[in-house]
Amino acid sequence: MSQKSIAVIGASKGIGFSTAVLALERGWKVRTLSRSPLSLPKNENLTEIIGSALDPDKVKETIQSVKSIVLCIGHPITWREVTLFSKATKVLIDSMLGWNPKAYLLVVTGIGTGDSVGHGGFAHDKIVKPLFLRKIYQDKERQEKLVRESNLDWTIVRPGFLTDGPLTTVYRCLDNLKDVKAGKISRMDCADFLEREADAKVWKGRSVLIG
Repeated sequence: MSQKSIAVIGASKGIGFSTAVLALERGWKVRTLSRSPLSLPKNENLTEIIGSALDPDKVKETIQSVKSIVLCIGHPITWREVTLFSKATKVLIDSMLGWNPKAYLLVVTGIGTGDSVGHGGFAHDKIVKPLFLRKIYQDKERQEKLVRESNLDWTIVRPGFLTDGPLTTVYRCLDNLKDVKAGKISRMDCADFLEREADAKVWKGRSVLIG
C-alpha cells in the first residue's frame, strides 16, 4: 500500500500545525506551506516549504503529488477589508486544477458562514461576529463560494469555538444544523477530524460543523 500524503497550507500554528503533527504521528507523508519554519524535529516524512499562500509558485510546489490538501489560514481581527481567504483559495484552486486536480481539498472556515449563520450562540452571533469579525467573515463567505463552485472534490470544515485542549477524538460532526448551537472543540480534535477525513472522504461535497 502506498504511503498516504497530505499538504497543509497555513501550518505554522493553530489547526494547521496540529494537523501536520498528527499526520506525521500517524504515518503520513506531509508537505507544509508556512511563512516561518515549523517548530518540529526533522522527519523524513516532512517537507517544509517557506512562503505565502498567495504565491502561486509556492502553492504549486506544496501541492504536487499529494492526495489531500488542507487549507487553514488565519487573519488577525481587523475593521479593514479582508481578502486573504478568498485570494488564497483562488490561488490554491487554480493550482490544483492545473497541477493536482484529483486531490481532495479540505478548507477550514468557521462557524457563522453559509448555512451555519445563527448557530454560534447569542454572544458570537450578536456581538463578536458583527462587531469584531464582520470583515473576516465577509471574506470567508467569498472563500466558501469559490470552493463550492470549483470542479474539485472538496469539503468545507467549520469548527466551533477553538480551545487549546487535548486530543480526545470525541466531538460532533454535523451538516444538519436545525436546533444546533456550536460547541467547543480543541485544535487537536480539529486536526483529528481533518486527518481522518483526508483519508476517508466521508463528507465530500458537504459543509460540516465540528464541535
